[in-house]
Amino acid sequence: MDGMLVSPGFSFEHNENEVFLCRKEIQERFGFIYGISKKYKILNSPLYLKFLKGERSLKCTPWGNPTRNYSGWKSPCYLITDTHYKTFGECMENTDWDKYQEGKDPRCANCMMHCGFEPTVVLEGGKRLSDIIEMAKWSFT
Repeated sequence: MDGMLVSPGFSFEHNENEVFLCRKEIQERFGFIYGISKKYKILNSPLYLKFLKGERSLKCTPWGNPTRNYSGWKSPCYLITDTHYKTFGECMENTDWDKYQEGKDPRCANCMMHCGFEPTVVLEGGKRLSDIIEMAKWSFT
């Protein structure tokens, strides 16, 4: 085993179990993972782990992890399917991506899944010197 990838589950449109955590509970329960990532191989980026513990604010990048299944390209994301498209291009062109940014669609209210937020780390990670240094250290360990 090379390491562990962590991501909190949340109640989304096709999963109505009451076992899932709200955002505040996720931050409380996942806060320790950043600390243990210094000792154990956690595959998530340190900036995502800081987001999980509530130290960073990130917006979802729903198009950052496109998903295709037997019905076609899922729109808008891995967990929520409003429609399917035959081609990737149709999916990218016809989906109103702004509608699905974290906090804008009620179905996304408690989402902190890696599939939407790790792409944001890639897009935002080079904007602050401290983030560049932390990501470089993480990459080489």
